[in-house]
Amino acid sequence: MTAPTELDRATFAAAGLNAVHVNQNAFVDETRYTIGDVEKRYDALYTARLAPFKRLELAQAIDRLALICVATPKMLASPYGRRIRSRLRHAAWLLQDRGMGGGAGPTEVAGMMQECRVGLALSAEEGPMYASIEYLLAGLPVVTTPSRGGRHEFFDPALVRVVDASPAAVARGVRELIDARLDPGEIREKTLRKMYEHRRRFIGVVQQIFDDARAGRRFAEEWETVFYDKLLPWGVQGRDAIGARNRSMIERLESSGL
Repeated sequence: MTAPTELDRATFAAAGLNAVHVNQNAFVDETRYTIGDVEKRYDALYTARLAPFKRLELAQAIDRLALICVATPKMLASPYGRRIRSRLRHAAWLLQDRGMGGGAGPTEVAGMMQECRVGLALSAEEGPMYASIEYLLAGLPVVTTPSRGGRHEFFDPALVRVVDASPAAVARGVRELIDARLDPGEIREKTLRKMYEHRRRFIGVVQQIFDDARAGRRFAEEWETVFYDKLLPWGVQGRDAIGARNRSMIERLESSGL
C-alpha cells in the first residue's frame, strides 16, 4: 500500500503493514497544466468544493478573489451555502454560469489558473488535495493553512506561505507571495522534481513485484502505457493514444534517472 507522508508510512509499518511513501499528487498529469503569458485578473484562486471542511470563509479578506467551486443544489440552499455566498459575494465565481453544479475539465481549469497569481489551500484536514499541486504545476505559489493529510509533501518553503487560519493572515500571505514576484517556471520545475521522486519509488515497488515473480519485465518501460491523470482513466483510452500523449513525460522521467 502507499502512504501520503513518511509519518503515515511509519505508522502503517508499526501496525505490521507494508507501505511505501508515495503521495497520490505525484500522479497528477503535469502535461495538462502549462504556463502562459496571460493577464492576471485575480490575486488568488481557490479550487474547492462548497463544503465546510474547505473553509472558504478564510478567503473573504482577499479583494480580487476567484473561485472554481461546484456544489449540489442542497448545499447551495443550506445555511452554510447561503452564508458563504454572502461572505464571498465580491469574488468571481468562475463556474457560476453553470449553476454551480457543472464542472470544468483540466484544460479549462488550467486556463483559469493562468489568470490568477496565487493558489489557496485552506482546509485543516483532508487528503493530499489535488488542487494544491495543480496550482504549482501551473506556476502559482500557494498560501496554505497548517494541515494534515499530505499536501505539504510537494511544498517548497520558498514557494509557499503557511499562515494562521484567519482571513487576515490568508490575505497577508497572498500579498507577500505577489510581492515576491516568484518565477512561475521555477515553481513548476521544483514541483516536478519532487513528483518524479515519488514516481521513482512507485515504479521501484512495482518492479520489485515483477522481479519476485521472475516476470522478466521492466515496469519503467511500460509506464507510458499505464500512466493517466491521477491513474484514473475515466473513459476509453487506447494504448497507442496514451503512449503518444505521455512520451515526452517518459523522456523526462528517464533523464531524471528513473
